[in-house]
Amino acid sequence: MTTVKVKFRPSTVEGRPGTIVYFVTHRRVVRQITTGYKVFPHEWDDKQSSLVVTSAGERTAVVQAVAQRIRRDMNRLDKIINELNSGKRAFATDEIVRLFHEAEREASFFEFMEEVILQLERLGKERTAENYTTALVPKITSKKTQWQYHYPQREQISHFPPTIYV
Repeated sequence: MTTVKVKFRPSTVEGRPGTIVYFVTHRRVVRQITTGYKVFPHEWDDKQSSLVVTSAGERTAVVQAVAQRIRRDMNRLDKIINELNSGKRAFATDEIVRLFHEAEREASFFEFMEEVILQLERLGKERTAENYTTALVPKITSKKTQWQYHYPQREQISHFPPTIYV
């Protein structure tokens, strides 16, 4: 059985934000994935291991963006673990971490575009956000119209021109 826990590691410097880390445990072997997500101690709930999103405040948008990134990372880790479990071979915790980092590099452009889309929606630029969303090749996965993005592999991207105009 494999578990993933989200934890907050406070900064050693007083008044500085701490870092969100993931602990992946498989067959009693624990590996840590350090993220670049920075939050302050008052923005983290230790009991529930989750962010505290307040409705007002100057960092509300930042905390919401970090919460969304954590959800996306958890979905990616779940997908990796399910794929490895569905295979008929044994795997190690290090393999989960390696695949997570590989998927992170491959999908970075699309994650960046998703962040741009969220920022456009927050700014009230719904039409531009809609156009960008359409450009990410949506796929309807059920009658509830859930969007799922197809991330091309490096080989598929290599024939595109090097400059992308947005």
